[in-house]
Amino acid sequence: AEADAVRAAVRALVATNVTVIAAAGNGGPADDACGRLPAALAGGGPSSGVLAVAAADLEDKFEVDGPPRRRARRRSTPPYAFSSTGRCVSVWAPGVDVLGACGAAGRCADPGSGRAYTFASGSSMAAPHVAGAAALFLGANPGATPAEVVAWVLGRASGGAVEGAGRGR
Repeated sequence: AEADAVRAAVRALVATNVTVIAAAGNGGPADDACGRLPAALAGGGPSSGVLAVAAADLEDKFEVDGPPRRRARRRSTPPYAFSSTGRCVSVWAPGVDVLGACGAAGRCADPGSGRAYTFASGSSMAAPHVAGAAALFLGANPGATPAEVVAWVLGRASGGAVEGAGRGR
């Protein structure tokens, strides 16, 4: 019943011209995002109006390349070790050590500091990168449908940029 309610809510959002950006999940590489809602709905392609975002680890984007220990750019980025994967993943975005709001005082690294932000990792930290890109597109194209937003994001994603990412770009 809960899954049906989530599916109905996402479909209602898309029907009212809202693009849904969903975290793919943090169950690890063996965890199929198609088993998680609302990420599973992205498996329907652009017409679904849903993008499922998995987390990539930009921390490992550079590697040491011999003496004198210069950093060389890698050709691809590894996935975040806990990110869910699978055919329902639409795109990958930076998701490791992303600066964001704490959400609650107990989640802040130093609650006494008065700062309301911390670093966190996961697909929920990757999804806002894609939501921001979608918002920029919608700002320039305010009448765009969710299917058009999804197609635009997918059309600008770099295929093969994440090692072993499968379908997700």
